[in-house]
Amino acid sequence: MSAAGTDIAVIGMAGRFPRAKTLAQFWRNLVEGVESVTFFPEDPGFPTNIASGKYVPARAVVDDIDLFDPTFFGYSPAEASIMDPQQRLFLECSWEALEDAGYDPAAYPGAISLYAGSTTNTYLLTQFPPQDLPRVLNDFQTVISNDKDFLVTRVSYKLNLRGPAVNVQSACSTSLVAVHLACQSLLMGESDMAMAGGVCVRLPQGLGYWHQPGGIFSSDGRCRAFDKKSDGTFPGNGLGIVVLRRLEDAERDGDHIYAVIKGTAINNDGSAKVGFTAPSVAGQSSVIAEALALGGVAPEEIQYVETHGTGTSLGDPIEIAALTQAFQAVSGGEVRCAIGSLKPNIGHLDAAAGVAGFIKAVLALKNETIPPSLHFETPNPDIDFGETPFFVNKALTEWKSNGKVRHAGVSSFGIGGTNAHVVLEEAPRLARPRSGTEDCLLVLSARTSAQLNTAVTNLAAHLKEHQDLNPGDVAYTLQTGRRAFGHRAILHAKSMGTAVVRLTEQKNEHLIAATVASNPRLVLFLSADGEPQPGSIKELYEKEPVVREELDKALAAAGLKFNPEQPVAANARIQIAFCISYALAQMWLRSGVSPQLLAGDRTGECVAACITGVLALEDALALALHRAGQSAFAASQPESKTTQHANGAQPPSQTIQTSNGAQPPGPPLGAGFAHNGVEVPSAAGITLKVNPSTIPIYSLMLGAEITSAEYWSREYAQGLPKEESLNALFNSPEVIVLESGTSSPAGAMLRRRAETERRIVISSLPADAQTSALTNLWLARGRLWLAGIGIDWRKCHHVKRYRVPLPTYPFERQKCWIGPPDSSRLLLKIETGTAITGDVRHPRPDLATPYQPPQTEVEKRLVGLWEELLGIEGVGIADDFFELGGHSLIAVQLGSRLRETFDVEIEPQAVFQAANIVDLAAVIEQALIQQIEGMTDEEAEALLNQTTEN
Repeated sequence: MSAAGTDIAVIGMAGRFPRAKTLAQFWRNLVEGVESVTFFPEDPGFPTNIASGKYVPARAVVDDIDLFDPTFFGYSPAEASIMDPQQRLFLECSWEALEDAGYDPAAYPGAISLYAGSTTNTYLLTQFPPQDLPRVLNDFQTVISNDKDFLVTRVSYKLNLRGPAVNVQSACSTSLVAVHLACQSLLMGESDMAMAGGVCVRLPQGLGYWHQPGGIFSSDGRCRAFDKKSDGTFPGNGLGIVVLRRLEDAERDGDHIYAVIKGTAINNDGSAKVGFTAPSVAGQSSVIAEALALGGVAPEEIQYVETHGTGTSLGDPIEIAALTQAFQAVSGGEVRCAIGSLKPNIGHLDAAAGVAGFIKAVLALKNETIPPSLHFETPNPDIDFGETPFFVNKALTEWKSNGKVRHAGVSSFGIGGTNAHVVLEEAPRLARPRSGTEDCLLVLSARTSAQLNTAVTNLAAHLKEHQDLNPGDVAYTLQTGRRAFGHRAILHAKSMGTAVVRLTEQKNEHLIAATVASNPRLVLFLSADGEPQPGSIKELYEKEPVVREELDKALAAAGLKFNPEQPVAANARIQIAFCISYALAQMWLRSGVSPQLLAGDRTGECVAACITGVLALEDALALALHRAGQSAFAASQPESKTTQHANGAQPPSQTIQTSNGAQPPGPPLGAGFAHNGVEVPSAAGITLKVNPSTIPIYSLMLGAEITSAEYWSREYAQGLPKEESLNALFNSPEVIVLESGTSSPAGAMLRRRAETERRIVISSLPADAQTSALTNLWLARGRLWLAGIGIDWRKCHHVKRYRVPLPTYPFERQKCWIGPPDSSRLLLKIETGTAITGDVRHPRPDLATPYQPPQTEVEKRLVGLWEELLGIEGVGIADDFFELGGHSLIAVQLGSRLRETFDVEIEPQAVFQAANIVDLAAVIEQALIQQIEGMTDEEAEALLNQTTEN
């Protein structure tokens, strides 16, 4: 298949459905024909008799709607508790959908748009008596936590989505209309990635519904789409989100493609129908035909249609008539096409119904299987399937292609007449070996150590079930498609089987875990004074293109070629050691590693000068030879021949003479390095063109940072630098040293010191010949990442990689719910502007800041206020207000409470600037002092007594 310019790839999906917390469970339920309806006791505890219908104690429910991970998304438990569960669940699923696609929105350079809608909020309606709702809904914080308007923008804010964020509301067709709008946004170029979906959580979940004859809901809690016994559907809760990209972009970037959207269309019935809530043959037929035409797919190419299929006596015959008209009008021939409906499985999900059917059809294409449409036995008498191109798929069916590309249609029709149809095609075939043996580094991270352990367990279970995955693709997806958090772990393996074994070891020696320092500082140490071993870099030369390119360039400048099989000549030792250190350093820099400081041994300093632009490559090599006591350029040349430069020019006639150990006078290093291409004559008789350094360079010979151009012309005594010169490299416990080059005496001294200081030193090359240099390199990359050093993983892979679906983030959910018993208390708090939460307090989250208890009376009172407003028990005086979930609206509430408690005016801005209790207490104490200074003794005493009583 060739990608048309209008094709859209489905690259990520997530959802929560009745009896299915994951899409894998959702698909198993569909394949097994599970009816995910819950039946409740006949007596709900209140009168159920109404004149026009009967109570049916059934509904399809979603588990754990009261649970949420507020800390992960930066909410306080108090604020999360008042938020509509639809918005909480949709936020979590949005994160999961992007992870399933293999993208971290914070790192994605393009615009990500979001189109979605939700069902009417019933959360507040079930928590407060009707007479109190007007006052509740006047509270701004409550409104923005519950109103439909903020469903999509909340996700865009929390996930940093910078494309269009649009709420969609068209009743039952909402989420399929959202898919259409997302496709349009991609095709118009206003977004580079688009998300679409819907959510429906109607409360209370433990309550059934009322059946009315001729209405949408059935009489017995079952849906029998297209059957003669059908009399409606039943309400269900759930949500779904899909991630979309232009197909050509997805294929270029190695995205996992579930299916391809060929065409979409939406319209409205207008007034050509019997009533506002009634469906229309003309409207539905038109939207289906338009989607087929736009997708360039003929009706006879469609083998399955996921219908709206509500099981109503009016709706089902109209839908089949519309489908038949659309198919025959376009093709004019005979087509036999399977149809099915999701509603007998999970009920009608209202705003999420369309995306639920869409996900079902995508999974059917992916698995080449059509699930059974439940409860179909005898056709509705108003439907003559023999006169249509369709048949109801009653049993689990293998979807045979018969040499043709598989296509499916998905319909969703909203009350009020907004219709949507999508035409899908199976994903392009990927000719790629799924398993093999290669170095791969699995990286995992989480906000807490418990979540990290869960992530490891989840990944192990997934890889055990999918050992045919390409290990490099798995590693690439984890490296580039996940946000990096503070608790991290790495594991090296060469196959999926090995990875599974190592992930599940009881005493795990292969899984390396660490917590990232708050401010890691990287020192790149250039080591080049030792005996070079070209064999140690042979594997990297063969498998790392940057190493090969940079090593060849440096060796050419020295008049040498890479030959790891030959022993190193004595007069070429310095050049080869220089070139190896140089090539490794360039590899690190070009893979996104950004050191804050460079240092090196005598030759390594010359490498540092070269890679930071201080000296040209040829000059840096010449200086290295001079420092080692050799003649520049001539050292590696045969006596009877002259070696050309890499650029073809003859080497300079001047050569640096052997060092005599003397240090010529020069300006002090503290004078500042303000040179721009300054020519500095050296003591050896050549002129060095010295440029400013792009990265600070620290001199072990001086024990100070190099700030003078003249430094490079000075002479220094041979031998190791003094031990004290290393002090500056280890002046912080968060320093990480990355050694680039072969082992040298100065490097050995550095490692001994690091071991004493308990600092991290990471070597670019293995310590022994038995260890693979490539394995060592991947572990070095991993150890840098563990320490919090940024790395561009994409530049570490030199073959095309593909993203693969992997387990998503293991949220640490806790109960965030306000029950009816709290309503009167909550109403009082809303009216008085205090915390909008019950008396439930959640434990202090896992923060980087250690807990510090309050010491003063002011600090103790502030702790009490913060705990009340944020719904957190055990707030420390050094905890950050915003890390605990605070924001501007809570800051306003806090300002009001501070005035009541301390009788001082504290602007909300002060809360932002003094973001912990220590600093805020200082602000309050200062305000109290200023206030007391203008009072009499009696007034001051009264104020202090009042503050104490409050």
